[in-house]
Amino acid sequence: PASLRDRALGVRGSMASADKMWEEATRKGGNVRVGLGVLILQKGNPGKILISKRKGSHGVGKHQLPGGHLELGESWESCAIREVKEETGIDLKRAYFAGVTNDIMEDEQKHYVDIIMVGVCEADAVPINAEPEKCDGWFWVDWNKLPDGRFASLSNLNASPFVLPLPEDIEREDYPSVSFPTGCAYVVKKDAE
Repeated sequence: PASLRDRALGVRGSMASADKMWEEATRKGGNVRVGLGVLILQKGNPGKILISKRKGSHGVGKHQLPGGHLELGESWESCAIREVKEETGIDLKRAYFAGVTNDIMEDEQKHYVDIIMVGVCEADAVPINAEPEKCDGWFWVDWNKLPDGRFASLSNLNASPFVLPLPEDIEREDYPSVSFPTGCAYVVKKDAE
């Protein structure tokens, strides 16, 4: 059985291969990066999310959420809204914290901590492929029937106990939100004492 360290790190395979990866990455000046992915829900289209197939970067050919890198000084919500607009042309009014994934990509010698946000678009929103050099286009898929060949963050989130919320739940006043009063993120329920 996998050791506690293996399970906690989310490393698939042996620690020896992970240790070798880290030695090589460290020698090349590698580090952990912060990425952000966005689960876009559409009014009137429950249970579906927007994905594309990557091209031109690591994870080529894998299905991904809209997203990118968190920029210096940027809030998670601002990053989510910006990335969705840049990549799909869709305007999100708000974005909420959904989860965090620890994505160790041994084959590519990369390690990302990905913040997953969720937002709702209008029923008539039509995604455009605003960055055709980075993806093959956007399409709606059922969360419970995602295609094979997923990018690490999407794969890890989908394999977790995470439950995709309904669009109407996101827009309710009592939807659990993330607070950042001191730069710390945590989930707050309105009825919590």
